[in-house]
Amino acid sequence: EVKDVIKKRFEGLRIKDLNIIFQYTDDCLQTIYKLMDGNIRDILNSLSTAVFHATSESPILLDRNKLAKILKEVLEKRYLNKLTPRVREVLVEIVKHNEITNKALSDKLKIPRSNISTYVKDLENAGCVFLRRKNGKDKFWKADPKIKWSLLKESPQQTLPV
Repeated sequence: EVKDVIKKRFEGLRIKDLNIIFQYTDDCLQTIYKLMDGNIRDILNSLSTAVFHATSESPILLDRNKLAKILKEVLEKRYLNKLTPRVREVLVEIVKHNEITNKALSDKLKIPRSNISTYVKDLENAGCVFLRRKNGKDKFWKADPKIKWSLLKESPQQTLPV
């Protein structure tokens, strides 16, 4: 279904009489599909970001490893390089969970709740997390989908026998 949606989007945006080149492998699409929990908007955003940053003048074909490498580089440049080590540590913990409260972060990282609030506010201002919901005084935080790019793994390259 996702392949069909992407195909329709490409066809709708293409210039008449030009062939469409799908710049990703099925493995690449499966990887980003799983990472983004099937959310088509986040999948398209991730693919377009990777293609944009990978393409110079010649077309490329994204595979799982290129996708991981490129999106992690973009993430580092745009977001992570601007964070302090402690704030990055909090972000890494948030990414591990679908949603998490300040109290749970404080308990897991052994950091006082007052400090956690400051770190989470820094992450929110940097566009790395957002408030998913509130339950009484508890705020449930979620990592922005682009932060999930940090979870991408490159698979070991297969070497050919000599």
